[in-house]
Amino acid sequence: MIRPIARQWALCKDVPVVWQNGSAGGEFDWDSRTQGLLLSGFFYGYAASQLPAGWLVARAGGANLMGAGIAGSALLSLLAPVAARCGGAGLLLAVRVAQGILQGCVFPGTTQLLARWAPTMERSRLYAVIGSGINVGSVVSMPVSGLLATHWGWPSAFYCAGVLGVLWWLLWWIQIADSPEIDRRVSLTERVYIKEKIGTVTVCSKVISHPWRKILTSPPYLARIAATFCADWAFYTVQNQIPMYLEDTLGYNLQGAGFVSALPFVVMGCFTLAAGYLADLLEDMNLLHTTTVRKLYVCGGFMMLVLCLLLSTYLTDPSSIVACITFGTAFTSFVYSASSVNILDMAPLHASVLEGLSNTITNLSGILTSQITGFIVQTQSAAEWRVVFYVTSGVCLLGGAVYGLLGSGELQPWAEDGLEPPASVALVAAKAPRREDGGLDNPAASVS
Repeated sequence: MIRPIARQWALCKDVPVVWQNGSAGGEFDWDSRTQGLLLSGFFYGYAASQLPAGWLVARAGGANLMGAGIAGSALLSLLAPVAARCGGAGLLLAVRVAQGILQGCVFPGTTQLLARWAPTMERSRLYAVIGSGINVGSVVSMPVSGLLATHWGWPSAFYCAGVLGVLWWLLWWIQIADSPEIDRRVSLTERVYIKEKIGTVTVCSKVISHPWRKILTSPPYLARIAATFCADWAFYTVQNQIPMYLEDTLGYNLQGAGFVSALPFVVMGCFTLAAGYLADLLEDMNLLHTTTVRKLYVCGGFMMLVLCLLLSTYLTDPSSIVACITFGTAFTSFVYSASSVNILDMAPLHASVLEGLSNTITNLSGILTSQITGFIVQTQSAAEWRVVFYVTSGVCLLGGAVYGLLGSGELQPWAEDGLEPPASVALVAAKAPRREDGGLDNPAASVS
């Protein structure tokens, strides 16, 4: 649930609703260009901070940086109404850019924490829980923010998000630790289990050297970036562009069918959970090799998405098109389930930096899809939108082909330096935190 909680402080989808021009009864007379700039401000800060955040997380740890980033963003959410009223659009834009910068550590921090906490055979399902939380957050936050704005005024949506963010940070600060070795609430039994199942563990060092030349020329890592970039391309197209197609071209009233707007997120959340658990099951039962599972998910997910997109170009009934696009988007869950955990397969020690670099590149897809769609669609005709579908399908096929040829689920040779083999029970017990009386947190006899 880390990502949805963190991302909702921006409330980017609700800004146009509460800041319409004076004729619509809104408080501020801001034109569509200003509103669009305010919407994008968060993402400019977010994209720019990914790589620096990954570098910092690798050295300072993900737990504290994530907590501080989200807490700071939550406090800025509380100040957003004041900024808008006192400083206008300029000051509000600065607040939103700052929120994006602060939240840049969320994904790198999440990846690093999973690298140190998640046993190898449980990584896919843990990522699936986080991924499904993204969709739950999208489904819940939008209507709730709209209700708050309608009944208590638009600032209440920001105040609610800010308060929830601060409360979340308090729970996070109390509960979280960077690794099992330094968490005193983890029993020795659990600590030994994690250390034995995690495969390889990172050496606790504040100074980490990243082999940038080898990283930037690593075919499996570049293939992972390509797969995620193409999946984001399809997701942003469906999320941001397809509603215009349904309303302007097909005359489908999305405002009068609120559940339809949330349907892709609901179905995608279900698919994400199923995909994560199935991936771990296939590996745990030794039915398929890790690399095979990753490639099957990425290539199969893209193929099903392309089939659904191409089928929708031949349909004329809006409800059928919505259903087809919804299930097509849901199949990207398989792509994300494989690509998200793939960094932990390849380079657990460098996970936060690799995630930050990858996010910096893949977030560009959101900008490109909007620009390319705007260039293609000039008259809102069905023929123009078919071209958008064809382009998206081609991008997805390219991403699947690249990953199918170059992807890997193996630890890369350039990522082995700085790793130690799984610790034995004796070593874990020797490193385990001790109580004030000198005893272990949990007696060694409890380890079977």
